[in-house]
Amino acid sequence: RYIQQSVDRTSRWLERCRIEMERLNSLPDTINQQQLLFGINQGGVIDEIRMNHARTIAGMDLDCYAVGGLAVGETHEEMYHILDVTVPHLPADKPTYLMGVGTPANILEGVDRGVDFFDCVYPTRNGRHGHVYTNYGKLNLFNRKYQLDDKPIEEGCGCPACVSYSRAYIRHLLKAK
Repeated sequence: RYIQQSVDRTSRWLERCRIEMERLNSLPDTINQQQLLFGINQGGVIDEIRMNHARTIAGMDLDCYAVGGLAVGETHEEMYHILDVTVPHLPADKPTYLMGVGTPANILEGVDRGVDFFDCVYPTRNGRHGHVYTNYGKLNLFNRKYQLDDKPIEEGCGCPACVSYSRAYIRHLLKAK
């Protein structure tokens, strides 16, 4: 009951936002008439609430749709299941965003389930800590063994970082901050 009441409140708030955004965008002096409004799907890990809420926000014909509340303690399996039951009820012709998720595995699983984009502190935080991802797993470039390593992050990769810089040089940049 608590989750349903919260979802209902979210829907009412979103409808007020949609109406106000239309009003603001009708004014000639509105600074950014290209701003996008996202409908954020909520509902915990309760299938029926998630699906109903997805249908409700899809009916509002918004710019984009997001799935929220799945990166705050739920297991990966619960998140994937909720995506499986929710995303099909969102418009396929509008972008779908998964909030707060950013591990490589979660991104691949999300894309496979119809998610278009993600945001998360994970990539930048791990980057600051010297973590890089390869086809063979994660490397920590702060480790001393990379101090004189002249190989690229990923051998055979054609990206600018791998083509131009060695593990040792990137480690040096990280150490020098």
